[in-house]
Amino acid sequence: MKGLLIKDIMLTLTQKSYFGIVFVIMLASFIFSNDASLGLGFMPLIMTLFTLSTISYDEFDNGNSFLFTLPIQRKEYVVEKYCFGLLMGSIALLIALVCAGVIASMQETLFIKELLMTAFVIALLMVVMLSIMLPFQLCFGPEKARIALLAGIGIVSVLGVLVVKGASSLFGVDSIDLLSSLSTIKAGVLMCAAVIVAIVCLFISVKISVRIIKRKEF
Repeated sequence: MKGLLIKDIMLTLTQKSYFGIVFVIMLASFIFSNDASLGLGFMPLIMTLFTLSTISYDEFDNGNSFLFTLPIQRKEYVVEKYCFGLLMGSIALLIALVCAGVIASMQETLFIKELLMTAFVIALLMVVMLSIMLPFQLCFGPEKARIALLAGIGIVSVLGVLVVKGASSLFGVDSIDLLSSLSTIKAGVLMCAAVIVAIVCLFISVKISVRIIKRKEF
């Protein structure tokens, strides 16, 4: 797995100019926008998504056929992609957090609690996004994965609306009142619940991805 991580890091270093542009855009959003959450989430999410690009590089010119002749297991390959995505996203989030703090302190608009809460939410989004995207990428490839993902999001959105409307009509549950009641729950309980949900999503995603990669022929 160490060798796979080094391979993906070296691939990342070949895109220095691209990530330099992403970094400049992030800084510009901090300087010219009053909302730090936009810039704080931009670079980490981009870096997390770069994991999908490394899969495309591996598949280029039937590269996986050579890659899996090496002494690595397919499960290790999948776990490495998740570790690499979380590593890159975490480093980018730390850099973004430091930049946001420095610029906000210079502008005298520093709110540490708000920045940390935003960073916490972005970290959870990175985990969930990686959990959703990687199985699609491994199963369908780079092009079909985008179509399958959009279709999946559309289906889930429609089902969510139908469930909410069905609950409102059958049980008399008002979704607005329900959301209002959730706001009264202690923040710590909500944060713990969110972390548990993200970890469960990641665990299920890893299991699905391992099953997908074991069934693929190269």
